[in-house]
Amino acid sequence: MHMFKRKKSKAVPRDRDGICVIEVIRCEHLPDMDIGSLTDAFVECKFIHTTTNKKDIKSVKLKTGTQQNSLDPVFHSFLAFPFYPPETDALHLKIIDKDFSSRNDDIGIAEIPFKDLCSRIGDEVTLDIQLEKKLKSVDGGKPSITIRLVKLESTVEPQKITKEFFVIRHGESIWNEKQASKDIVGMVRKYDHELTKLGIEQAQMFNERWSNIANDPKLQNDDDLQAFLSASAI
Repeated sequence: MHMFKRKKSKAVPRDRDGICVIEVIRCEHLPDMDIGSLTDAFVECKFIHTTTNKKDIKSVKLKTGTQQNSLDPVFHSFLAFPFYPPETDALHLKIIDKDFSSRNDDIGIAEIPFKDLCSRIGDEVTLDIQLEKKLKSVDGGKPSITIRLVKLESTVEPQKITKEFFVIRHGESIWNEKQASKDIVGMVRKYDHELTKLGIEQAQMFNERWSNIANDPKLQNDDDLQAFLSASAI
């Protein structure tokens, strides 16, 4: 009989409740990824565990907007992660070229241990970008990405937040107006129809009614509005 000893896997540190806000500021000296124009770059950010052999990757991935036609894109995108990462984690950044007619192209990656970022909270930190094979910057400069840890807070207990929503039908729109006159062309000409003058007046009048009802006893007998405000949740 052969006895096999099972290897113990390292425990993955758990995230604490909190918030971690990363600002992706800019990239510099990116390669030109497009023909006939410059790179359309965006950045994908996530935290990865560095205490496990396989670098167990977390599920939360946040992205910046796309800065079109630039080799030195400026983002100033604030990405809020809904947890407080362990110091043993690393922030992983992937720079990607957005292709609007085909698959996106990876440009390169950058990483920084989270503990190093924590020690420089509020400061700009510039990291070298490790480019994909066969890629190089146009001007010969070293590709880089600049980020900043803006906010890092933990909460002892998650706070329960209760919100109440009211579903309100909009006032008369141009769609309604064209529908009433059977103007098919006017109905399909737009995807998003703005309110008519009457619709704007209806919205203003309704806002006046329901915002004043709590403070004006004379409005307490407004049956229609009371029924709306006391409606059961769907």
